[in-house]
Amino acid sequence: MVPIGYDGTGISGGYAPAAIGYIPTANALLVADGADDSPPAVLNATTGAFEGYLSSGELAGDCGYMGLSWPCGYSSVAYDPIVGPYAIMATPDGDLYVYFSTNLSWATAWYGSERTLPFTAPPISYELLAVDPDNGSMFYLDTSATSVYDLNLTTEAYTVGAVGNPSLSLLSGIIFDPLDGCLYITDYNLDQVYVVNAATLATVATIPVGSHPVGLAFNPGIGWIEVADSGSGNLTLLNGSSVAAGAQGKESVPVLSNPGGIFIDPDNGETFVTGTGNGVVEALAPVPVVGSFTASPSTTDVGRPATLHVVASGGTGTYHYAYSGLPPGCLGADLGMLTCVPQTPGSYQVTVTVTDAAVGSGSATVSLLVHPDPTVLLTPSVTAVDGKTSVGFAAIPSNGTPPYSLAWGYGDGASGTGLFATHVYATPGVYTARVNLTDSVGGVARASVQITVGAALSVVVTRFGNGSVSGASTIFNATAAGGLAPYEFRWDFGDNQTLLAGTSGSGPPNSSSVSHTFASAGRFEISVTITDAVGQASSAHWNITVAVGPNRTGSAPSSGPSASFPTLPIALAAADVAVAAVIAGIWYRRRHRDRLP
Repeated sequence: MVPIGYDGTGISGGYAPAAIGYIPTANALLVADGADDSPPAVLNATTGAFEGYLSSGELAGDCGYMGLSWPCGYSSVAYDPIVGPYAIMATPDGDLYVYFSTNLSWATAWYGSERTLPFTAPPISYELLAVDPDNGSMFYLDTSATSVYDLNLTTEAYTVGAVGNPSLSLLSGIIFDPLDGCLYITDYNLDQVYVVNAATLATVATIPVGSHPVGLAFNPGIGWIEVADSGSGNLTLLNGSSVAAGAQGKESVPVLSNPGGIFIDPDNGETFVTGTGNGVVEALAPVPVVGSFTASPSTTDVGRPATLHVVASGGTGTYHYAYSGLPPGCLGADLGMLTCVPQTPGSYQVTVTVTDAAVGSGSATVSLLVHPDPTVLLTPSVTAVDGKTSVGFAAIPSNGTPPYSLAWGYGDGASGTGLFATHVYATPGVYTARVNLTDSVGGVARASVQITVGAALSVVVTRFGNGSVSGASTIFNATAAGGLAPYEFRWDFGDNQTLLAGTSGSGPPNSSSVSHTFASAGRFEISVTITDAVGQASSAHWNITVAVGPNRTGSAPSSGPSASFPTLPIALAAADVAVAAVIAGIWYRRRHRDRLP
């Protein structure tokens, strides 16, 4: 809050203003004199000009308490909009003086000294009255008995509740908070504010304050309670929006010396404080109060925008906004809503200061967390498969702002979602599988991998040579169909002879040719198993019967699993004899056929 030069000029020099109240129906401020019998002063609520004194009714002479006497004066001012409506003033000895609020003319009085009301009070002028504007309930502090009364001015019916410590407390001020339905009561001796449920008069919280608190006022513009702290010459601001938050958000504002009464104009938010030591009424313009300062989102990525939003109230005139602690890349501006696009990761504490035309200011801080750009690692279960084998995919996100959403494209028109996915390719080919990651603030990361898909693996076997005779070599050929090269061929001839071979050097890359000589006659099961580059396998099996060879003993020269064919000259001679025999037979038959009739 900042002073605005409204000092109540025109009040008599001997005046010691103890309390102040606003009567909206008369646009007047009533200032109570707490030191002598001077009647309440009337100030114009708009200009602060002195407009005279109220009629003091039947108030005259000294008041007494426990054998002491002192000038009566007035201790509190309240406006009751429901019952009457009235402007009500209290004296330290428990008397209530009631004025009509429209023209401030005398209405009536209740006298505590005559026991019409059950009040007693010590010889000190304090703020003793509060009113619930919704139902007109009058709340009165009995400072000597540490009690609060809920009084019906029409019927004089009342309820009472105990407040504070009976042997130590001195209750000095009271205000009703319509936000939480509680009374806030100051304790001059114990430097505390009691929060009392207005319906039950039970104390629900205690808030420590500064030094010798006296008057209180509710600020409807910001929902806070302002406390006149007479010992330190400050106003203490309490968050009165809820009982739980009452001890939060304290702020001290220096004011004039020895402040006592306090009032807040609900129309413009100005605070009026009485100075009991100097006869001055000080007016304070409300400073801006930052009700909320948010970052949306509060966690973002590098290069992704966050909106800083300030909601302020109170103060005078136009607001100006200044930001500090912004991340690199974010430029401050005189705006209540600022778009920030950070360029460097980190955790930042951003502060905004709101300044009004009267140079009053309020500030607030918000946390903004900036993550690096998101990344994603794509790992497939395999990069090459045969046939309709399932391929598994896993995405591993990092950085960015969770949660993440992931979309898959497998390269064949199919798609999927989630951190993990599986897919079966219907036809052979080479496909590019891709994953797109989007985090919660729109950050994007991408990754891809190639998947090679072959046809289903099968094997075709052919045999050359006379494999049915022992001791004779036979050539076997196996060809792989489908699958993915390179291939491995494993031959088993059923006679305890095996051969492991790769692709043949002279044939196609998907075939293998081997020769084998069976050492003895018998029936054998031959098999060949082909394994391709991705571990897929296919086998072929067949049986062969081997007769006794030319040596008639069923035995043949020993040979290994890859026995070679006979040498070339012997093979050629055997072939010549066979050809000659065939030619002679053909010639003989033709000649004898020609001689037939």
